[in-house]
Amino acid sequence: MVTLPESHDVTLQAPWYAPAGRAVAIQRYLDPGFVQQFQADASNAPAGRQAELFGWEQEDSMPVGQGSVLKLRRPVHKTFYVVAWEACCKLPTLPAIAPEKIESAGFVIRSGSAAAPLGFQIVQGKSQGWGPVEPLADPDAVRGIKALGLVPRSATPNPGYTGEETFPLHPLPVQDAGNPHTLLFGYLPIGGGTYMPPSPPAPPTDTGDSMLQDLPWPFGLAGFSNGPPGTYTFDQQIKAGQIDSAMAALLRILLGRYQLVDPDAWNDPQNGTLVGILDGLAFYTDPATPLSGQALRDWAAASPAPGSSTLGAVLRDYAATPAPASAGSSLGPAAPTITTAQMFFAALMQADPASSSTPLPASAKLPASAQNLLVIEADAARIRAALRLRLVNAQAVSSAAMPVPKLVSGPNGRYFVMPFLRTMRPDGCIRIYWGPPSEPFAVAAAFDPDAARPSLIEMPGLADAKKGLARGAAFDIPPDLADLMNGLTSSSAVQKMWSGGGPSGGLGIRFLCSFSLPVITICAMLMLSIVISLLNIFLGWMAWVKICIPLPSKK
Repeated sequence: MVTLPESHDVTLQAPWYAPAGRAVAIQRYLDPGFVQQFQADASNAPAGRQAELFGWEQEDSMPVGQGSVLKLRRPVHKTFYVVAWEACCKLPTLPAIAPEKIESAGFVIRSGSAAAPLGFQIVQGKSQGWGPVEPLADPDAVRGIKALGLVPRSATPNPGYTGEETFPLHPLPVQDAGNPHTLLFGYLPIGGGTYMPPSPPAPPTDTGDSMLQDLPWPFGLAGFSNGPPGTYTFDQQIKAGQIDSAMAALLRILLGRYQLVDPDAWNDPQNGTLVGILDGLAFYTDPATPLSGQALRDWAAASPAPGSSTLGAVLRDYAATPAPASAGSSLGPAAPTITTAQMFFAALMQADPASSSTPLPASAKLPASAQNLLVIEADAARIRAALRLRLVNAQAVSSAAMPVPKLVSGPNGRYFVMPFLRTMRPDGCIRIYWGPPSEPFAVAAAFDPDAARPSLIEMPGLADAKKGLARGAAFDIPPDLADLMNGLTSSSAVQKMWSGGGPSGGLGIRFLCSFSLPVITICAMLMLSIVISLLNIFLGWMAWVKICIPLPSKK
């Protein structure tokens, strides 16, 4: 299409039929054919149908305490929105601009305030998240550079769009009461919910301290809201083979959260600092006479235990050593190999982390050469610092793969739209015009009950479960899971599993199993009904969970 030059300035404003005081017309549709519906509405005397076209605003608004702004539903609610502006020549009578004089048009979604807006940035086609923008600059970075004359107009841009994310507007010439209008309309995308940030956000500064509130002193600050105690008297963490409750809580974190029960975790660079500290905590032999304080510390430094003499070495050996055969016998012959570290961790989990007097189970024992261990004040401080750093790194790694919602649901998200239009000047230059920002709006959450629309699902009858072949959903089942499923075909086998045993026998081969979709659907509905009824005893939610309306049917 050839774009004709336009010598007049252009203005963008709300359509003539929009409610008074609005900068844009936002029209809601509940059918996927909303484009055709909008075109029909715009061509059929829209000025006299404001109540019909904008009455939904009374229904979809935030409470008064949250600003009474519009709350737009997401596509998951089967709701769609069209935004519309009117393009006019900036002359006394504001005549409509001819569609063929529009080089391009679109709009942006912005957050924050109109004076200091945030726009959704894209670099080389990749989403970068929200960032500050110049309110009236061209959203296309390449167009902006060309407009400033920094590169020739004929220069070929790099592949991939760079700039603020834009959405197209389509011209629609309309005659209303004999007056011509040029509407610019487009779909307002409330969906497209997530993006990957280019770098993980920095965790809160108190994240590590919050985690340390769950560990006892000297490895955490549980019970010490005003900071650590004035004196350090908790350095003897293992005495005569008995593990202190503080050390047991630390071992639970190391073996469970940071997976030091796995030999590969010992070579993980993320665990390097903690592993280095553990390798420096040496066991010592019993002194000939009872010692305490600095005398005990001097004895421990001069009298290392033989063999695996550090806590790191013992735990590393545990992670690489299979547990005794009797430990996993109750799980059946197909049970996976259990390591000593896993059995040790299971024993630690049986202890009460809040009790310092409850002894650990007999299975939570270290080797005979690892009976006594001191953790001096300097080592405890290093452990606390390493735990803070380890948690921050773990959150950074997890957040790097965590998608971030583009539009935040609820009252914390405030957004507005701004239109723009480009025309070609008689000298061949492209000029951009911006319209005023719209009123702010919020976005409904996917689970918002006020925004949800009912979905009709036709359930199968009980007779449908016995019709046809079981060819609805097919599952590729590995041998060990197939043996477990085939072994649970009788009530005695199920009771044996609940008592701690496992199925015996099995063919040890892979299966391809197909299930009847009607049966799966009926089972899911029955299980849902049972769970809802059980939880209703505690939550009392039945009046809000299920509404059943009888429908008469012919016999």
